[in-house]
Amino acid sequence: MEGYIKVISDLRNAYVCRELNKAGILGTTSLLTNALRVRLTPDYNPHNIETLNCTGPFGFLGGAHCNTQDRWYKLGPGCTGSMALTSCTADDIQSPAGSRVNGDGTPQRGPIHSAMWNMLADGTLLAQVYRDNVWYRLVVAWTPSFLGELYLVSDFESFSANSPSHQWYRAVGVLLMV
Repeated sequence: MEGYIKVISDLRNAYVCRELNKAGILGTTSLLTNALRVRLTPDYNPHNIETLNCTGPFGFLGGAHCNTQDRWYKLGPGCTGSMALTSCTADDIQSPAGSRVNGDGTPQRGPIHSAMWNMLADGTLLAQVYRDNVWYRLVVAWTPSFLGELYLVSDFESFSANSPSHQWYRAVGVLLMV
């Protein structure tokens, strides 16, 4: 299945943008011509989503933690951990890599996940990560600041309260097939 990911929020609807920002994070665009085109094969187990036109150097859609400090890494109720949506390698390789970078251009060293996607019958994409013998369902946190950056979080309320300088919106991604 191929298509574009539409981001639906209370503020507005947009598409995942095919271009990474300077930090290596995917944001949103209102133009379908700038949208990220993806391919996936629905499966019962979480799987990869291949990116077909991303400007990043890697071929899969995933999430990257900036580091392993609890504030950014820990998932679950009451936790503020987050993963930026980015391009990355597939989870099944020995040394996963992602496009997320620090302000000085050096790669960030946090864990990367790509085989985390499932799709519902209506096209809604769900992300989940298995860590410490627990499955964590992730939701999309989107801000119009920072060029519409997209993050995956397990506790939207805790995450957004921890970043009060930005207005955060809960969103969902839906695959629009072409």
